[in-house]
Amino acid sequence: MYSQTLNNHLLPISAALYLLISCLVLEYALVPTMTLIGLLISLLFGWGYKQCAASISTIALIAIVGLSSAGVQKYTLNQKSLSNNYFEGPVTLMGQVAHATQSPTGTSFVLSSARLCQATKCVKHNAKYQLYAPKRRLFPGEQWVLHAQLKPLASYRNPGLKDPADAKRQQGIVARGKMLSGDLVIPASTFYQLINRFKENLQIGLKNLKQAALLQGLIVGDKSSISDEQKQIFENTGTSHLLAISGLHIGSIAAIVGLMLTYCMPAMGGYRKSFASAVSMAVAIFYAFLAGFALPTQRAIIMIACLLVPNILALKIRLSDRIALAMLAVLLFDAFAIYNPGFWLSFGAVSIFAWVGQNRTSKKWQQWVMIQAAAFIGMFPLTSIFFAEVAWISPLANILAIPVVSAILPLALMGAFISQFSTVLGHTILGVGSACLNVLYTYLQLIAFSTIKLTPISVPGALLIFFGALWLLAPRGFWGKKWALICFLPILVSPQRPPQNEAWITVLDIGQGLSVVVQTAQHVLVYDTGPKLYGFDAGKQVLIPYLKTMGISQLDKLILSHLDSDHIGGANSLISRIQTLSIDSSDIRFPNSQSCLAGQKWVWDGVTFEYLFPTEDDWDLSKNNRSCVMKISSKAQQIILTGDIETEAEKRLVNRYGTQLRSTYITSPHHGSKSSSSQGFIGAIEPESILISAGRMNQYHHPHPSVINRYKIAQITWKNTADHGAITVRLR
Repeated sequence: MYSQTLNNHLLPISAALYLLISCLVLEYALVPTMTLIGLLISLLFGWGYKQCAASISTIALIAIVGLSSAGVQKYTLNQKSLSNNYFEGPVTLMGQVAHATQSPTGTSFVLSSARLCQATKCVKHNAKYQLYAPKRRLFPGEQWVLHAQLKPLASYRNPGLKDPADAKRQQGIVARGKMLSGDLVIPASTFYQLINRFKENLQIGLKNLKQAALLQGLIVGDKSSISDEQKQIFENTGTSHLLAISGLHIGSIAAIVGLMLTYCMPAMGGYRKSFASAVSMAVAIFYAFLAGFALPTQRAIIMIACLLVPNILALKIRLSDRIALAMLAVLLFDAFAIYNPGFWLSFGAVSIFAWVGQNRTSKKWQQWVMIQAAAFIGMFPLTSIFFAEVAWISPLANILAIPVVSAILPLALMGAFISQFSTVLGHTILGVGSACLNVLYTYLQLIAFSTIKLTPISVPGALLIFFGALWLLAPRGFWGKKWALICFLPILVSPQRPPQNEAWITVLDIGQGLSVVVQTAQHVLVYDTGPKLYGFDAGKQVLIPYLKTMGISQLDKLILSHLDSDHIGGANSLISRIQTLSIDSSDIRFPNSQSCLAGQKWVWDGVTFEYLFPTEDDWDLSKNNRSCVMKISSKAQQIILTGDIETEAEKRLVNRYGTQLRSTYITSPHHGSKSSSSQGFIGAIEPESILISAGRMNQYHHPHPSVINRYKIAQITWKNTADHGAITVRLR
């Protein structure tokens, strides 16, 4: 009896063990504890007093395979890294275009390379490169020999945030760069040409439709035209999962095709289910290819295959075992999936649907409402960890959004295919899809008011919420379900803030630029917002996520030292997402800003803030030299934020303030350029440490060696974000 119980839970136990081993081997610190608890729960369900030797052997084999697979994938990833000499000059790459996004100015694409050449030396290098080809059109499936200037992957290391370079590396991408020239060696295969032509004709068919961007995202996975405002609406309503082609979309198409074939072909008798599943699988794979067959869609295909293949082969396998098989297959294919929130959210959602689906009600609408409520409760621990916010209106939004999108999707695909032969008819069908999407989008706009920022939740807190969710989702009659709400108390914990009379200053790692976050007991100030260039927006991709992880939803003041793009690039994104009470700048041409003028002073929570520069007499200086210079003082320590001032402004500061400039810390003027950090200025301040914000291997070679030498002569320590990531100091 007990052995049979273990056998019944063999696959879930094996999947949980495999997941735990992958987390440990790949050093994923966030979730191993949660995984271990999940494993123990599985064991409690499945373990008896006597264990079946065959089952134990199978679990041990799974553990060995998991250890080996994750280890091999980690080793292979490390072997693909490039040495710095490949970034010093142009290289030659030979490979196939894997993904490509066209724009009026050129093509952003991923090249899957087989050979890498520098000078006369060529090596086999099976890796991927993220490249941009100005004024060129490249298409998936084409094979090119091209010359490119490579750069290291953009790496930004900030507290609580995942380094985007890690995500790229886990996809096999080892470098980014710009295509200088190249030749098409082998055109795309007929299959790829059909898909490329399909996408081009689709763009024509979508022309002038109100929701063309959303339709393009749903049909071929191209989200490049979806506006930030649209993305924000979906995010605020907890429906952003609908924007990315995932298991939901591919599964919906497969399910619709399967149901149609099952009910429309009664003559096939007992073979209907197998035939319908086989056709559904083929359609799902083709749809995944239309979407670019990126890693998330590949994982979705694996999941769907594990659900459908047993039907094709007429095997009777429980749904829980199919889900466990899917997890094992995904991890065997890509162990690094554990780093992707989508992995946890997908399997979490499917498991919840399977669990709740067992408690059938007589009315379909009641079942659907119960599933949405259960999904919200069950996914709460994961969304709180990964996103530090929750849309309370999400169940109400998804109750309508999921069936509407599931209905629009086959209609849109049909319109897209018909548009290949009849532009007018295809455009008409796509127009119906656009109108339906517009109604849905209008509905989401009306209810997009409910996003609640959460205090960053620790893993123990998330575990408590996780058990609370399981408790709430337990079958009817389960003991004490009303007490489960106690487990959700961690969401009420206030974020950690500085004590009275202290300030925490964080110089964020945003590449070549500057952004500083200053916190006191009750106030928050941001000094500069970093760059916006080449698709990177420091405000959107670093500053806002960092503020979220710190539980900050409002800024008391934003200071823009001057209007250089590497200092204000993220400002518009920040202001649109985070409530900002006031804006100061040295140039009031920035909308709704006031001048920062020397002598302005205020006190927050026992910490003094004072502008030292510029005065009205300094307008003759260059833009850099008119940067807002601020001194922040606690009772015993100080820091000066300098913007991009250079020698001329430094001289004026020394002449006006002398020894009053003395501070514990200072941000290196102008990122450590040779035109700043003059000996007299540094001598007047006498800092204990200098904080440098500069990009890795930046084109300006900041900080300049002569500046570093001056720091050494003055016996001053320094830290550079390029080397250390974000730098935090505390004024006490």
